[in-house]
Amino acid sequence: MNTVIEWNEAYAPIWKLSQELIEQLKNKEYVCRMDYQTRLSVKDEAGNQVTEYFPVPVIRVNEQLDVAIHPFGAMLTVVMSKETALRFRFQSLLPRYFEIHGMADPSLIFYQPNLSLDDIRNLIANSDEQEIGITFTLPLNEDVSDMIGLIEFAFHA
Repeated sequence: MNTVIEWNEAYAPIWKLSQELIEQLKNKEYVCRMDYQTRLSVKDEAGNQVTEYFPVPVIRVNEQLDVAIHPFGAMLTVVMSKETALRFRFQSLLPRYFEIHGMADPSLIFYQPNLSLDDIRNLIANSDEQEIGITFTLPLNEDVSDMIGLIEFAFHA
């Protein structure tokens, strides 16, 4: 089979979803722009850490959070300073699935669902990270309403 056809078949749902998300965000008067990133380190469907060498659409919303659209799902990342993270009430994010990690070193995990929320502040305080990321993961599907809801939640959390 033709490589371009194969890549287009794999990439079309990602493109379609990113365009629909941008359109709905703009309809809700969010300011957004889309770029592409490569070499993102993410967890695949099985939970294994992998590096994506292909371009991934990343939508920046109100210059405050990013939504990356991957072949297996959408990842919304909110970045905050270390000082803000030390004051933040992470319990308010439950029961949503999220991870808390370093931004300079994304492999530095402060919280994932199998860890205790009680240890987050100590782990962050004892790290060299100056910015902390909170990443929510949603499955890739045809309906962007879950992503819109999560974005609205993130802006009010």
